[in-house]
Amino acid sequence: MNLHASAKARAILQRLNDRLHDATVYHHFRSGVHEFVVRYAGFRFMFHFPEQALLRRGIGEIEQAATQIVERIRLSSKAEPAAPSAQMG
Repeated sequence: MNLHASAKARAILQRLNDRLHDATVYHHFRSGVHEFVVRYAGFRFMFHFPEQALLRRGIGEIEQAATQIVERIRLSSKAEPAAPSAQMG
């Protein structure tokens, strides 16, 4: 795991935790991919960032992507009835 990519993954994790107070957020790294799983409002959201994508993007772009993910999670959890699993990728 590259340290620069790891720092960017931590920024995503921090943004998710800061903006989704009632969520449980997991981060896993395997086979060159950073996987995030968010449990929020009865839904399960998953999204992935290949390590190379994190390395190519600046921290501002990463934070913007994390903000967009938070918005999508909030909108999806309000627009649909509670289900055991929903996936975002």
